[in-house]
Amino acid sequence: MSTFSKTRPKALPLLVGTTMALATLSPALAQAEDDKVLMGFSHAGFDALFDDANDRGLKQAIEMVMPRFMELRNSEAPFARDLQQVPVEMLQAVSDMIGAPMHLVVTGSTDADPDTGAPVFHALISFDMDKEQADRMHQTVQQFTQMAGQGGPEFVESERYLGMMETFTPMGPISFGPRQANDGWRYEILFGPDNKPDMMRGMLPVAPRGVTQLASGVVDLEALTPLTSMGTGFLAMASPQGAQAAEHMRESGLLGEGAMKFELTSWTDGNTDTTQVISRRARNFREGMYLPDSVLTPADLAIIPADATAASIAKFSPEMMLDGMLEQITASMPDAQDQIDEALAMIKQEMGIDVMGEFVPSLGDTVAMYFSDSTGGGSLLSGVIAMKSADKAKLNEIIQRVEGVVAQQWAQNDPSGGVIAPRAIRSSHNGNTMVTYSFSGLPVPIAPTMTVIGDWFVMGMSPQAAMAAADHTGRRNGRGLLDNPRFAKAYKAQPDTMSISFVDTERTLRDGYSTMNMLGMALGNLVSSGKPDGPYITSVVPPLGSMLDGCQPFIQQSFWKGDDLVQWTTTDGSAMVTMAGIMGVGDAAPLIGGMLIGAGMGAAISEQAGAGSGWDGGDWDDADWDDDWDDEGEGEDEDPDY
Repeated sequence: MSTFSKTRPKALPLLVGTTMALATLSPALAQAEDDKVLMGFSHAGFDALFDDANDRGLKQAIEMVMPRFMELRNSEAPFARDLQQVPVEMLQAVSDMIGAPMHLVVTGSTDADPDTGAPVFHALISFDMDKEQADRMHQTVQQFTQMAGQGGPEFVESERYLGMMETFTPMGPISFGPRQANDGWRYEILFGPDNKPDMMRGMLPVAPRGVTQLASGVVDLEALTPLTSMGTGFLAMASPQGAQAAEHMRESGLLGEGAMKFELTSWTDGNTDTTQVISRRARNFREGMYLPDSVLTPADLAIIPADATAASIAKFSPEMMLDGMLEQITASMPDAQDQIDEALAMIKQEMGIDVMGEFVPSLGDTVAMYFSDSTGGGSLLSGVIAMKSADKAKLNEIIQRVEGVVAQQWAQNDPSGGVIAPRAIRSSHNGNTMVTYSFSGLPVPIAPTMTVIGDWFVMGMSPQAAMAAADHTGRRNGRGLLDNPRFAKAYKAQPDTMSISFVDTERTLRDGYSTMNMLGMALGNLVSSGKPDGPYITSVVPPLGSMLDGCQPFIQQSFWKGDDLVQWTTTDGSAMVTMAGIMGVGDAAPLIGGMLIGAGMGAAISEQAGAGSGWDGGDWDDADWDDDWDDEGEGEDEDPDY
């Protein structure tokens, strides 16, 4: 007797349920040749995604998850009974699906159903499998459908697709089962009476020639408008805020005629992975998305030193962002407008700062953040924020006002009695006025320091970082980000670029490696068998030298291409290398590792303390507390006020 006959799951598989849900959206009409892809996603499968030699250990560990789960399921551990509630067949089906190349495509016809006026949709879920896997999957799905019970849909053998099963709903037929295509076997679920699965699979974006495609996807918000407008219509009827939200969606290109279309393509050349996301027609909604019309220049990139270990720089509009944020807040909470006005009025009264009239206009249109060796060895305290100023004099004046108000307020309301004090200490460095915010009397390990140089406002996490950043900013005719050899080699300059992010993986990998290795050993121990002769893995993370060999930096850039906004990301071909490199930014990995170790030790100590107390989590009255607690001080007079 199979596990399915013993244990009834709470729901049908998501795979079947999703397709049945799609079936309720559309009448049964034949698939038109001019169907548009409403949404879709595909990936090349587990083997392709973890094909790099540095990811072999991670791939092996993931493959060991299912055997380890089954070992625990069949063990005598206290939790084994709970694991046995999950059917074995379903676990195997999920495992097969996760590893297989997959296509999910939903298309819609430009024509509506003549009888109901409803939009027409078709759907496909397709997994590339060998025949044995496809047959096993089909058997599992059939067992689930049989458990639907009386009153559920009737499933019959399909006359259109040999080997498939089929059921008919008022909205259209659903077919599912193995299917042999020209290039191999697949397990598919189809909605619609005249689906063309091979054609639908070919409707997603494709990678350039000469590379290996990893993933692709589409979300066409204009084509989805008949669906999304139903939801926004309900929102508009429910409240005025719903109508405002729908209008904001239209202004942002998320709804209506001419709305944006997102296209994803990811590929590898065997050494570098590239992911491209195109937002079609985004320029038409630039203001609704709070995007400025300015672009980065070489002079902007020069604000970042050449020895930056990680950096990000972008164009932005402070006025547009703040106005948009306040607009969204007041749209969702109409009463918030009065509170916002009161807060802005209080700031003006207490500090003499007109936020909307003075502070925001004094800010420029460029902001950069970076860690570098010259500002502090690439550590957390080497972090620097640089923002272009539109009005240097006004920004300096505002900073001085804030300093005076903080000092005055602390002097009038000092809770420490003069023992501690926040201070704004002014100093000079190479002719530049530096303002350091310290916490005198407290062991606070940071001292943010700021200055204004030329048209740039610069703040470092430490005085040393700010001084080094000020020196670099003052001599920008020196070496900047474009002079970083690893950035320059991988960077592909594009006109009309709005933002760039960079991680020097070869540099940061060294700092992130130890924590990544620790996490890898934890994963390896978790999935290894507890039996002496069971499978095990000793090395999830490869040696550091192997990861450093030929590693590629992380670069992400956003740029305009006509009316489209393109985001282009390139990384090392190894997921392990990229993750370790990101973890090493700002020496964050040791902090993460320390937190993990501390959490583990804390859990162990808590468990031991609980065991030592004799309390097993039951009633407090039943705990075997030490009688000495009650006997302590016995015979002495009790303090009646205690």
